[in-house]
Amino acid sequence: MAKRRCILPADGWFEWKRDSGAKQPYYLTGGEESLAMAGLWSAWRDPKGDADAPWLVTCAVLTTEAFGPMAEVHERMPLLLPRSSFSQWLAPDEGSESVADLLIPQPELVDALELRPVSAAVNSVRNNGPELLVRSETQPEPPSWHCSRRYDPYRGRHPARLARAELHCAAEGRAALLLGHGAGGGIDAPDLVAATRAATDAGVHVALVEQPYRVAGRRAPAPAKQLDAAWMAVADTLGERWFEGLPMVFGGRSSGARVACRTAGDGQAVAVLCLAFPVHPPGKPEKSRLSELDGVEVPTLVVQGERDPFGRPEPCHHREVVLLPGDHSLKADADALTRAVSEWLARVLRPLDV
Repeated sequence: MAKRRCILPADGWFEWKRDSGAKQPYYLTGGEESLAMAGLWSAWRDPKGDADAPWLVTCAVLTTEAFGPMAEVHERMPLLLPRSSFSQWLAPDEGSESVADLLIPQPELVDALELRPVSAAVNSVRNNGPELLVRSETQPEPPSWHCSRRYDPYRGRHPARLARAELHCAAEGRAALLLGHGAGGGIDAPDLVAATRAATDAGVHVALVEQPYRVAGRRAPAPAKQLDAAWMAVADTLGERWFEGLPMVFGGRSSGARVACRTAGDGQAVAVLCLAFPVHPPGKPEKSRLSELDGVEVPTLVVQGERDPFGRPEPCHHREVVLLPGDHSLKADADALTRAVSEWLARVLRPLDV
């Protein structure tokens, strides 16, 4: 890695995805732009061969975790390099640390990939012609931006403060919704799943954010300042790399809703979605956290269980409150939660659509 880096130009490559029991081949290409795959090279001789045997020059393509539509086809993909990084990658006197920032998927290159379903004739090595690259109209369309992948915004630089985001992307995103989990739960909570489904159906990308303490395997939450800092780091990174130019909605359930409220101003969120906002600890109404919710100055939706022991906020001029059957878990009527979130997103995002 330190001294033998190379670039392998390619028009594209093939991958296979299992559809209904059969493997469907796809041709992945950059279209008229050639792809630059990161690689390593080596020159060697067979130690058991003749001393004057010719040197063999071999190479290997580096791969990385797949993102975007590619993630629906295969979990890995070639590491693609932007043209602007060629000199940095090939610099002969630079060590491996100098290219650490290139060892991750480049969103602009992933976005430009075409996933083209092709004929199963490519499955046989006897076939080798341009007809193998022709789109097969009888085959299913390639998967769209409905991915679910883990993303590390810190890129391993701060292992003690590692946060992750699981992306669920709509086919054509009009906005991005960041959702945080509760204090002792994870991103697979039923209400977060229902809200994610509502958002992606409405054309909104979703990032389910795991706080560092959960990534580290702990259940006890970190102090509020640490939660807020990790949330903002994820929001900033996703905004730069995946959701550039899109309005962002902050949200979460329980403790995650509190984080969303506290950071909405600094994060320039256009709206806030609160699922089961904990107004106060059970049986302790005097310890109110309502000031965090009241401090939000953008349109807010609070979805609360009718029997929530953590209390119930009141609606106000920019805050809607929807009461659903059930308690703090909000799992009694997932369909109603989906409808409420879907209708609210449509209302608050309509003035922002261009």
